[in-house]
Amino acid sequence: MRRIFVVSIVFTLLLIQPLYSKEELKFEKSQTLQSIKPKKPVRIKLKRDFQGRYSWEITGESVDEIINTDKRLRRLLKIEETQNK
Repeated sequence: MRRIFVVSIVFTLLLIQPLYSKEELKFEKSQTLQSIKPKKPVRIKLKRDFQGRYSWEITGESVDEIINTDKRLRRLLKIEETQNK
């Protein structure tokens, strides 16, 4: 019984091997994946005047990222001001 099982597995493997030849498994690089640009980060120029007030200039590619960064800066500065008082 074991011999029949082993022989059937070996026979099956020998039949399957020609189906997957090395020529069929070649991969090609896609030009579209090579041309994707990474996102540029939002740049912030933080300024503080002589009265202690903050202002900033935000630049970036995405308007949504700029707006979210502005909201986050305002929220963080409010938290800092309440802790200092």
